[in-house]
Amino acid sequence: MTKNTCAVALLAAALLAPAALAGSNDASGRGPFIHVEVRESGGDEESVKINLPLSVAQIALEAMQDEVDAQTRFGIGHADLEVSDLRRMWNGMRAAGDTEFVTVRESSEKVRIDRRGDTVFVQVDDRDAKDAVRIQLPVAVLDALLAGEGETLDLQGAVEALGKAGAGEILRIEDAGDFVRVWID
Repeated sequence: MTKNTCAVALLAAALLAPAALAGSNDASGRGPFIHVEVRESGGDEESVKINLPLSVAQIALEAMQDEVDAQTRFGIGHADLEVSDLRRMWNGMRAAGDTEFVTVRESSEKVRIDRRGDTVFVQVDDRDAKDAVRIQLPVAVLDALLAGEGETLDLQGAVEALGKAGAGEILRIEDAGDFVRVWID
């Protein structure tokens, strides 16, 4: 398995770990967990599974605090959009309420971004490449991520909002036999 895949899986676990700290204990009393599963197809069919109690994941995040800054700056040069542009766009989308924002249909591809209730859904399907991406983000997470001013995303605020949103799947990617899933319970 590539070092990049392992690093992404571990970073996802560390960054998303505090997200469920506000979650309640399940019937077993074990407390909330964060789960990351990555499977790569190919010659050796490698996989990574991370199932961490959030208390352990929180310690790992604290140990990495120097490398992971709560307020991270991003340049979004590919689309010539800055964070401040995204913030203004999100404010308009948020005010629109439940609606389908983007739908693209081509011969074998479909992209859809919509809001239903308190959740924004992103779905990307490519039948030819056998790719599928599913992202479910609570509106509160986007609000927190884009809180503030300037070109700074509030990752820590977004993670805290995610934890308050409760258990569930956050991300699922199926890419020509490769698979990534992140969820909290």
